[in-house]
Amino acid sequence: MPTPEDITRQMHFDMETKKHLQAQGDVEMTWHTVEYHFLAERRECLDDVARTGRMLGFGHSDIKEAQNPQGARYWYFDLLSETNTHLAELAR
Repeated sequence: MPTPEDITRQMHFDMETKKHLQAQGDVEMTWHTVEYHFLAERRECLDDVARTGRMLGFGHSDIKEAQNPQGARYWYFDLLSETNTHLAELAR
């Protein structure tokens, strides 16, 4: 469960995102694909996140494998959501 500090930090991030979108001429009612990035040391963790995301109505990319500069393997993927850019929708 997120702490009050986590929520405050995320709201500040969302507000900064919103400012940058507005500076680029964003129209709030235009639909956008929003990507939520995930990575893990074990693929099974991402399988669980993807399954839960599907149940909540999110799309997702394929889970892919990569290697960091030190040679350790990891897996990554994105949950995908179609949303407008009202601040409340960005914070979903």
